[in-house]
Amino acid sequence: AFVLGVNYRHFPQNSIHVVVVDPDVGTSRWPVLISTPHGQFVGPDNGVLSRVLSDYLEDIPDTGEKADLPPGVSAVRLTNEAYWRHPVSDTFHGRDVFVPVAAHLSLGVPPTELGKPIDSLVWLPMLKPVVESNGVSGQVIYKDVFGNLVSNIPAALLSDHTSVQVSIGGQTIEGLSRTFADTGSSSAAGLIALTGSHG
Repeated sequence: AFVLGVNYRHFPQNSIHVVVVDPDVGTSRWPVLISTPHGQFVGPDNGVLSRVLSDYLEDIPDTGEKADLPPGVSAVRLTNEAYWRHPVSDTFHGRDVFVPVAAHLSLGVPPTELGKPIDSLVWLPMLKPVVESNGVSGQVIYKDVFGNLVSNIPAALLSDHTSVQVSIGGQTIEGLSRTFADTGSSSAAGLIALTGSHG
């Protein structure tokens, strides 16, 4: 959800994104298509599309099983099996459902032909930083393939970057680095803290 949410706007507005993060494949979760002003997304209705949906919501839900679709966003539950690959595997809906639907969509099949309209999607609550009198407490929300830990603290909450002190796992990092090669503010353990490209 995080990776999709910070990257989808870098694609052309008419892009079709196929999302296959689907640990509940073969269960009662539904395949869905959501259409937004900045692309269409085919994937499971399991919360993986929450960060995309959040870009269009005025009030982000803190908790809950479902989020109502905001104006300008529509969704269909993919029920028309005529647009799926058969036989449909119990464990590979990426190949048998999501990609075939995206292919038909790219050829001009309208979303309403692919399934039944729905007005809400499964919502994955997002961890939020807590602003306190002596700082901001956040949580690691993502670890990339390079071992970088991404927190949920936006740079906008850090008013004075020179006096930032990051504490994690018993280590303290003084100040923010400008680049990965900048070790001027590193901790004794060789760790650095910096603002990521997504803010």
